Amino acid sequence: MIHTILVMMLNIILLGSFSYSQEKNNRQHLDSLYNLYLSLRGVETISIAQNRLINNENIKCGTFLINDLVRNLDSFSPRQQMLLKPFLQRPSLPNSIISPSGFFRIHFDTTGSDKIGYDLNLLSQALDSSYKFEVNYLGFLAPPLDNGEGGDNKYDVYVQNLGSYGQTVFETEVTPNSNKFTSYMEIDNDFIELPTKGINGARVTVAHELHHAIQGGSYIFRDGDRFFYELTSTSMEEFVYDDVNDYYFYLPSYFFSPEKAFAENDGYNLAIWNIYLKENFNFNIIKRQWELMPLHRALNAISTSIAEVGSSFKHELNRFGVWTHYTKHRAIPNKYFEEGAFYPLIKPLVTISFTAPDEVIAINSKATANNFIHVSNQINNDTLFIIVTNGDVVSAGNNISQLFTCTLRIYDQNVDGSIKLNDKYFAKLETDKPFLWLLSGEYQGGSISFPFPQPFSYAINYQQGQVIIIPVIMINDGNIDFYVYSSAMNLIYSKENHQTTLSRITGGYTINWNVLDNKNRKLASGIYIYVIKSGDDLQKGKLVILHD
Repeated sequence: MIHTILVMMLNIILLGSFSYSQEKNNRQHLDSLYNLYLSLRGVETISIAQNRLINNENIKCGTFLINDLVRNLDSFSPRQQMLLKPFLQRPSLPNSIISPSGFFRIHFDTTGSDKIGYDLNLLSQALDSSYKFEVNYLGFLAPPLDNGEGGDNKYDVYVQNLGSYGQTVFETEVTPNSNKFTSYMEIDNDFIELPTKGINGARVTVAHELHHAIQGGSYIFRDGDRFFYELTSTSMEEFVYDDVNDYYFYLPSYFFSPEKAFAENDGYNLAIWNIYLKENFNFNIIKRQWELMPLHRALNAISTSIAEVGSSFKHELNRFGVWTHYTKHRAIPNKYFEEGAFYPLIKPLVTISFTAPDEVIAINSKATANNFIHVSNQINNDTLFIIVTNGDVVSAGNNISQLFTCTLRIYDQNVDGSIKLNDKYFAKLETDKPFLWLLSGEYQGGSISFPFPQPFSYAINYQQGQVIIIPVIMINDGNIDFYVYSSAMNLIYSKENHQTTLSRITGGYTINWNVLDNKNRKLASGIYIYVIKSGDDLQKGKLVILHD
């Protein structure tokens, strides 16, 4: 059987990676920046029609947004400039303290809309802890000092009512044409409108923004690799404050679309990439990438750093795909991601039913992307997940949207030219440049994606104390509602908030039903329809019941 998969061309989000040489002079783009920023500051409301691409993930960090505004201020209309200018200058706040290390000066207010809503001493400790980890422990270069701006040569942090977590504002170029700048940091005063609130919101924000100050002050500030700046800064949140986990909120956009090119992600959703690199190579590989950044684009810096430790981007992206497979109920203690049980399940590009002796799948893939193929074999009662990786860093750098075709052939026996995925399955990948591609398979031995036993016999199964086990295959979290209908669509059984069970047989969550109606009576022989409701998602199927 032949299957064709087309990866849809993705719109690139407002703060993602796109061609800034073209966008900077685009009036619609400038208006979007203007509307978004003033909406965050509570001055104007975003027009939905004007900013359809904006979502919460885009405003986690305002660093690139505010620096876009500063660099393009003269291109805005006179009215827009008048409203923007007060926000694009260094803030002036009435109070300040110096952190215990002496490196930071924190500016704050105790009244009004900017009133600080968490413990100032804990904020000071958070700043010093972030510096000690990122500079003293990891060995990153410290951000440059600002030549007396803000009152002295301390690094200035301003606590204000922002509407987003925070931002790092770059000011003066350290040396001509270096693309390295002095900066100051602004963070929200209470975080009450954000997923992680209060001092924990402040903790991860200063860890995040401090690394932006390091990146743009001591290495390079470059528009075109925004995803990488955010990827690194978001991973620093987890490295410095492992117990806060704000990065969880941004993972779904990656896990639900792993087929995007690597640099198409906003970066917040890829903090786990650095967690993966750290676990497999240690922190030095992350620092090495920033040492390479002044002379290399981000993807090349990543690829080069991996080559230097004896591997390749292709192999590590594929292996990263394996790690992202083992999350949620598939997480394995002491293996893969330590916190993987709290991550979403990866969404496959396609799910197919395997019919012996082979399946043929045509895939259109973007460069630097993982494509997850879910193969279900109802004859063998098993499931196979195949990860097809396009590791073409050069093509991704040239055209992030370009599609490349390959043909995946899956067999239930060894065929010339195929590779062994496990004892039951073999596969072959056909493409013009096979050296740029890689595939691997994760076999869920005995994994079942349909109800069993089927048919269900009261004379056999019920007498042996068996129940019908129905795998819950939906990704959404939430309460599970379970309904069973007759073929005439009469409701036979219903239960809201039905308990699910983590099954060793299926490798996932199941509903176990004792095959009795709501009055604890056996059912007549026939075909029944079951419905599982989880949030807005529905899962439907059929059951065959024999009342001998």
